[in-house]
Amino acid sequence: MSAFDKAIQLLKQGNLQEGRKILERLYVQHPEDISILYNLGMCYSELGMLDKSIEILEKCIEIEPLHVEANTALGVSYSRKGMNEKAESRFRVALEMEPDNFYALRNLGAILANKRKYDEAIHFFERAQKINPSQPEVMYGLALALNETGKTEEAEKLLHKIIAEDKNSQITELSRRVLSEIAMKTYKSKGLRMDAVMYMLSALEKFSSMDIEEVKRITFEIGLLGRKGFEINNPEKKYKLQSMKGEFTGIQLVCYMYVGFKMIDGNINTGADLENEYQSALNLFRRKQL
Repeated sequence: MSAFDKAIQLLKQGNLQEGRKILERLYVQHPEDISILYNLGMCYSELGMLDKSIEILEKCIEIEPLHVEANTALGVSYSRKGMNEKAESRFRVALEMEPDNFYALRNLGAILANKRKYDEAIHFFERAQKINPSQPEVMYGLALALNETGKTEEAEKLLHKIIAEDKNSQITELSRRVLSEIAMKTYKSKGLRMDAVMYMLSALEKFSSMDIEEVKRITFEIGLLGRKGFEINNPEKKYKLQSMKGEFTGIQLVCYMYVGFKMIDGNINTGADLENEYQSALNLFRRKQL
C-alpha cells in the first residue's frame, strides 16, 4: 500500500491526525499534486484548521480551476470561517461545472438561507433533495426555509419525515423543537388564550405552596421533556412527570414550565410567547390573594 493510500485509509477510518501527518510529508515531496492538496485541505477543514485548509485548497484550484470537489471543499472551509460571500461564489462555480453536485447544492442552500434569501435557498435545497430524498440536513434546511416563506404545512411534513426516518440524531431533536415552535405560533395566532391563562393560574396556585427547589425540579423536568417537542394542539396526547402526579396535555406543561421559569428567573427565555397570558393569570392570582 502506498503512503497516499494509507493516508486515505486513515482518513476514512476517522484517524484524521495520523492521516494529516502522512499527507503533510507527501505535500513537502509533491507540492503540486492535486490529490494530495485536495485531501490535505479537506483534512485540515475537518480538524478545524481553516486557515491552512483555505491556503491548500486555494492552491489546489489555482493549479486545477475545474476541480469540482476542491471548489466545493473550499466553499465549505470559507463557510466555516464565516466568509459567506466567498463560500457562495465557490459553490456556484462548482455547480456551473457540475449542476447536480449534491454537496454544493446543499451548502449553497444553507448559505442562502442564512442570508434570508429563502426562495432561492428553497430552489437549491429542492434540487439537492431530488438527488438524495432522505438526507436529514437537506430536509431540515428546506423545512426551515419553507416555514420562513409561509409554507408551514410543507415544512411540517418534512419535519415529521425527519423524525420518522432519523429518530436519534441532533437533527431530529431540532426538528421536534421547530415543530413545537410552529405549533405555538399557530396556537398564539388566535389571540389571548384563556385556556393558557387558566393553566398558568393553576400553576401559580400550585407552585405558591412549594419551596423553590421543588418548583425547580418540576420546571426542569418539563423543560427536559420538552426538548423532544410537545404536541400542544393535540388535547388527546397526555404526558406524565416523575416530579408531579397526574397526566398533562402539551399546552398545560408549556404553561407550567413558563410559570416555573418566571418564578426561578424572570429573564430565562422559554421559547414560548405567552407573556400576555402570564400577566393575565398573575393578575387573577393576585386578586384571589386579597
